[in-house]
Amino acid sequence: MRYAVAAALALCFLVGPSAMAQGCRLDMTPHYSGYATESTDSSNVYTSVVSDGYANFEPSAGCSGQGITHQPRAYNVIGGTGGWGSGTAECISCYLSYQNNQQVSYFEAGDDDYPTWVWETEIYCSVVGDFFNVSPGPIPVNFDLETWSDAITGDLHMVWSWQSSTGNLANLTSCSVSEFVTYPGPDSPPGIYPWPTPFPAANSNNPTTSSVPATDGSVTDDHDLGGKLDTDFRKPYFANSFVSDQTIGYSCTYSGGTITGTFYGPAAITRSVSQNANGSWTFVVSEPVDGDLYSVSIDPLP
Repeated sequence: MRYAVAAALALCFLVGPSAMAQGCRLDMTPHYSGYATESTDSSNVYTSVVSDGYANFEPSAGCSGQGITHQPRAYNVIGGTGGWGSGTAECISCYLSYQNNQQVSYFEAGDDDYPTWVWETEIYCSVVGDFFNVSPGPIPVNFDLETWSDAITGDLHMVWSWQSSTGNLANLTSCSVSEFVTYPGPDSPPGIYPWPTPFPAANSNNPTTSSVPATDGSVTDDHDLGGKLDTDFRKPYFANSFVSDQTIGYSCTYSGGTITGTFYGPAAITRSVSQNANGSWTFVVSEPVDGDLYSVSIDPLP
């Protein structure tokens, strides 16, 4: 699922033709926002764009604002499907909300390019027309597991890649790609997760976060032993496991607000120690991606 939000706050002065003749000015403070969500399953992409909010206003002498309306509008086009839609026009101070939903076919395992998604929201005033817009700048798209490998000593080495919605990574200078990993706890001390026995005596920040510029186009991701070696497993061995949850997403900051989205996750990274039929012991670290389970092992443990 990808999630995007942009919001703004401004002070507007609405002066209509009839108001000018009467020397009337209406001071209005809008509190409107534009939101967009995007999700996929095995065969479709679903997008939803919402324009909502309200306004505070203070009428001046001879100008009550009566008869002036605001209307929420939303533009949602995914893979060439969709367009503009509008909600009901209401009074200036009324709460407005309109949602534009679209759906297109997309076979995630076979399609090379994610369908282009373009969205925008606006508030339309019956006196001055379109006066409040929220639209995203370039965002990272087509997030994918580029390669994976067994980097030996229990390291599941992954390389993730992405592209720009404009086709040019250089346009993503206002964006970053980040990971967020949480551990099950309890933390001791706070914010530190100590790995349980018989795993090596490693400590992980809880949560663990990292970030790279989106212009990089790719990032390496290692699920390893926290800087320890296979010889650091604590004996006597016994069956045990723990799970951390990984989420990878993006954030872009533009003058109209901040756009954030989730590429992937939360996905369970499982580390386990178990006994083989011959009495030896094995370590496995694994993570599911798009229905496939990727894993590496140390078998047998020393």
